[in-house]
Amino acid sequence: MEYFALYDTVRTYCETNNIKFLAGDAFYINAEASNFDYEDDQLVLTMDVAAKPTFSIGNKISDVTYTGLVMLGRKFETLDNTTASLDEKFMQKYDNRLKDLAQLLIVHITTIACANELEIGALDMRYALNKFDTNIDFIAGTISLIQ
Repeated sequence: MEYFALYDTVRTYCETNNIKFLAGDAFYINAEASNFDYEDDQLVLTMDVAAKPTFSIGNKISDVTYTGLVMLGRKFETLDNTTASLDEKFMQKYDNRLKDLAQLLIVHITTIACANELEIGALDMRYALNKFDTNIDFIAGTISLIQ
């Protein structure tokens, strides 16, 4: 992967794996999320990261550290015909999608990292419920990736 091409890499990964990719800050993500028709079991991956290059002798880039927010969510489930909404209780959300999404976020991040020689410096995960105008439930992670 070229330096500063993380968004390209993640976008390509998502397209290949039928995951809706939304990038940028909450304003841009919300606008795009609201204009998309979600399929049952459709995963949504969002990313808003900054890049910090480290320079070595001769002002050459020795590595780049990407830090920011990554989220993996889902609006609908086929198996039990549920929809992320304000009406669900927390444990319903947990049983219907959050438990599964936590595992899937790890799988997708480690797959992207391994395929692109990225080191995962940190991934602090939390629940991010009813996000954006679409009320999608996400597992959010503050992430650090080193290239």
